[in-house]
Formats: sequence, C-alpha cells, structure tokens
Amino acid sequence: MAWSSRNGNYWQSGVTLTKVSETDTSITLKYTALFRSDWAIELMSSITWDMSISGAYSWSDSTGGEAEGRWIKSENDASVTLTTKEFTVNKTTSSQTVTAKNTVKVTSISSGTQTATASYTIPAKTSYTVSYNA
Repeated sequence: MAWSSRNGNYWQSGVTLTKVSETDTSITLKYTALFRSDWAIELMSSITWDMSISGAYSWSDSTGGEAEGRWIKSENDASVTLTTKEFTVNKTTSSQTVTAKNTVKVTSISSGTQTATASYTIPAKTSYTVSYNA
C-alpha cells in the first residue's frame, strides 16, 4: 500500500496493487484506489480521482462525483475505498513491472491534488509449449 505525502493537508491519496491469483503463464492483480482523511466530505462535487496502470497492462479511467447526498466519512485517519478493479496480465519470458497510480483532487475542502503510486513485479512465465516437426 502506498499513500501520498501530507503536504500540509489533512487528507491523502492511496493505492494498492496486489496479486489475486497466478498460473504459470498469467497473473491477476487487484488495483484499489483509496482516500484517507480526518474529516467528512461530500463526494458529489468535492473529490475526483484518476486511476491508471502502466507497464505490462495499461489503462486509465477518470471517476468523479456520485449521487447527491452521498458522503465519504473518514475519521481518525481511516481509509475509504474509492474503487477497485481486477485485471489479468499474460506473463512473458522475462519479469515485468506494473505500476498503479491514483491521483485525487479535492476542490472544496482543503483543496489540492495528491498522487500515490504502487508497483508489482510480475515474474517470468514458468512453462513453455515445445513442438517438434517430424
């Protein structure tokens, strides 16, 4: 798990990148975008987060305000899960690194932007198909 630095604010961006399952030729990872603060904020217009994965598997997604009246309540330095995604990466003959990034922007309470990154090293595949021509 990785958290952004405080930068004088009372909130942080967080991200995890963990293994869900693995075979000889592929691996499934789980990405979780997190938010941590010591106050409650209204999600509708106060916070957005940008998620991205780079390396062996790449995607990005922007997610923001939700239904009116929804609040994220985070007290005593507790973390709140913003979103999670799972994805499968095919292994290659050499190890490869996947990096996850979560950028959070708060626009009304203690405004600012913070980014957290986490990396996972995917090992090389361990089984190969060998064919012979007769």
